[in-house]
Amino acid sequence: MAVEPRASAPTASTNPRIPAAPTAPGAGSGAEPSTPGGTSRRDRRSGQQSARAARQSSVVRDQRRDGRPVAFGWGDHLTRAEKERVKARLALLALSGVLALALLLVGGTLAWDKVYLAQRPIVRLDGQAVTLKAYADLLSYRRTVLEAEYLQAQELASSPAPAGSDPSQNFLAQFGQQRMQQVQGQLGGLTFELPDQIVDEQLIRAEAGRRGITATPEEIETELKQIVGYQDPNPTPAPTPATTPGATPAAGSTDAQPTAEATAAATVAPTSTPRGSRRSDTFQQRYRDYQRFTGGSDRLIRSQVELTVLRRKLNEEMGKTVSTTTEQVHARHILVTDEGVARSILERLRGGETFEALAAEVSNDTSNKDNGGDLGWFGRGMMVKEFEDAVFALPVGQLSEPVKTSFGFHIIRVDEKDPNRPLEGSALETAKSGALAKWLEDEEKKHTVEKLLTPDMIEWAEKNGRQPAAARRQ
Repeated sequence: MAVEPRASAPTASTNPRIPAAPTAPGAGSGAEPSTPGGTSRRDRRSGQQSARAARQSSVVRDQRRDGRPVAFGWGDHLTRAEKERVKARLALLALSGVLALALLLVGGTLAWDKVYLAQRPIVRLDGQAVTLKAYADLLSYRRTVLEAEYLQAQELASSPAPAGSDPSQNFLAQFGQQRMQQVQGQLGGLTFELPDQIVDEQLIRAEAGRRGITATPEEIETELKQIVGYQDPNPTPAPTPATTPGATPAAGSTDAQPTAEATAAATVAPTSTPRGSRRSDTFQQRYRDYQRFTGGSDRLIRSQVELTVLRRKLNEEMGKTVSTTTEQVHARHILVTDEGVARSILERLRGGETFEALAAEVSNDTSNKDNGGDLGWFGRGMMVKEFEDAVFALPVGQLSEPVKTSFGFHIIRVDEKDPNRPLEGSALETAKSGALAKWLEDEEKKHTVEKLLTPDMIEWAEKNGRQPAAARRQ
């Protein structure tokens, strides 16, 4: 039986009536059609499969244990992913530790500077310590008060002489100049002398307590009003403060010029009051201005005022036992600035010229040159040491060799001596006032005093003392 052959698919060329189908690029030989971007579906499928395989491979690697430790032999049992998480946590912990250490160092430094160093003792009296912080605050306060006093003295020193008067007799300006020198000396020695003054304060308070001497709130309030320059509209009578003498006056002065204590006793008020025109002029407002001006706390200022009252009362009490007679001399002097000039004056005196005439001609001490250099009667403790030693050792009527002091060179002549002359006027008041200073000198020897102030403590105090408002704004 014959088999008929299968009909083959028609081709484009077999039937001229049927148009040929368009052939896609790359068609033929089983090729897939391309996408508009030029990538075939096969290529895209192949890329997707490769990405899945890579992810699966990464997961497998992360889950694989390689047996390597993370740190210090630990972690060899962890997978790679677990190790990465552990390392991230360790890095975070390390960063936190560094930050904590930095904060600890900063806090420790501040604690060391503001707490430990501040509590170091600068002086001990019978085992009782005064801290560096207390010293720093007191140093800053007293320095500010003294600087204000210096400015006030400077204003006095520049005061013009009254019209028609002799400029050399401008005693107000002379007092201002002397006061400037005294305050300048106190400022220069304040840093190192303050521990001694603190010891004196402790001794005064203890002795006042033993004697039952106190400072009442009313006395402290009255003293504060005087300090800040407040005029009470209804004043209460109060005792006039006695001035405590300090350094001896310059030779040529018959009265001992008092040296104001570097305490709140000085009347120092701010030179200007901020917004003062808009505020009532009350004691409380002036006191707040004074606190800002000096940088002193209320406790510090009131403590210093209390000390002033106790010092005054104790001084008055001790002054009652002072002898009213003492060894005194009546002397004259001629003051010049150059030793050669002093020796030439001595030769002229020995040649027969009178002391009174030469004093009027060449002496630099304007307070007595026109009186022949007459110093009047005075006892020990009234003049600087070099002058005092020379004058009390000099026989009556004899001329001294040139005596050098901080004021210049002196030619001295003693006119009279009296081993038991009664004290009068300012000399008596000075002797009474000096009773406390003498007692303090003797009392300190009965106690154990340790002075521990060092240069690094002074440097700390200069930086960390309580500062006035004006200084804090700079």
